[in-house]
Formats: sequence, C-alpha cells, structure tokens
Amino acid sequence: MLAAAAGTVKHKQYSQTIQQIITDGVKQYGTFCYDGSHARVRTTYRGYQGSHHCVVDYAVGMVVTLRECSESGSTSERTLTQIWNYKPLVDIDPVNWDESYHMTVSSTGVISK
Repeated sequence: MLAAAAGTVKHKQYSQTIQQIITDGVKQYGTFCYDGSHARVRTTYRGYQGSHHCVVDYAVGMVVTLRECSESGSTSERTLTQIWNYKPLVDIDPVNWDESYHMTVSSTGVISK
C-alpha cells in the first residue's frame, strides 16, 4: 500500500551536448529515476539508481579537462552540472578558462536545460 501511494518508479534518459563546432564538444548524460514526488540520479531510491556521466566528445587545438560532474538540489528536483577547463594546445600562460553547463530533472520526469 505504501509503494502504491508513492507512485511507480520510472526511468528516463537525459543528455546535454555542447558543441563549439570547430574546437570541441562536451556532454553530460545518464538516467534518472522519478515517481511524482522524488527525483534521484546517483542515489539509490526504492531499489533503483540512475547515472551521471560527463565526457569530451572531441577537442581540436584545445586541452579540455573535466573540473566537476555533479548533482545537487532537493528530493524533488536535481540539478546536474558539468564544469570544464579549456586551455589552448599551444601553451600561452595564463590563458585558460572554465565553462559550466547545468540542467535539471524533476520528480515528474521533466528535463529542463
């Protein structure tokens, strides 16, 4: 009866790809679980667990390094974050910068970018 009240746990895939056409492409992707009141990514919930991955698809003329691949938020909405450091392949100290991208998954299965 308690499981029925909580709703059926469902799974959905998510992804966010950022492409700078010539220089690089990065992506975060995975699966999240939701039941109408809770959203979970890496934490096990009612026997189910999702996933979160951050990868470099390609880099040309740049060194692209992952700084952070994380999730945060409440039990009903999770914010997924990817933070990358960019540095030209030709070493020009101190030229480098970070870029961060976020997306949100909710307890109702909605994905927002």
